[in-house]
Amino acid sequence: MHRQLQCSVHLDSKKLADVCADEFSHVNLLSKDMAQLSELCDLLALFLEAIDLTQGEKSVTISLVVPCILSLRSHLRKAATTVKHCQHIVNNLTVSSKKRFRGIFVRVGMESTELPCDIYPFQDKIYFIAAIVDPRFSLCCISVDVSASSDTRERVHKELTALNV
Repeated sequence: MHRQLQCSVHLDSKKLADVCADEFSHVNLLSKDMAQLSELCDLLALFLEAIDLTQGEKSVTISLVVPCILSLRSHLRKAATTVKHCQHIVNNLTVSSKKRFRGIFVRVGMESTELPCDIYPFQDKIYFIAAIVDPRFSLCCISVDVSASSDTRERVHKELTALNV
């Protein structure tokens, strides 16, 4: 679906209107509609990449979970300040990802909780161990994508380094 939307965004709007004139004359995309579609495609592009990476069948993908989730969270934070048309989508994706991957965010200090982080989804240490031992990532994803104080990042680095025994 994303690829089809992306293709339609890159079409000349006048040519698109001409193609749709016969059977779809009631469908008339305004420049605002095209801007919304373009923004939506840009927003969802990183999600498509994350899905493609983590659904590999011929390679190990568990080491991609933490880097992908942290990168998506960072992408959503940036998008929250830059999007014009899709703010509600950004907000909903942010809330949903916080809930779905809370265990990751608690473990890296991006979310606080009074409860132990092992009751949340994706809290298992195996996701972090897999990312740490993967030479493509090591602890880089924590340094780049974790939006927490430097003290928290340093504490998390120590905790994660201790996991990699």
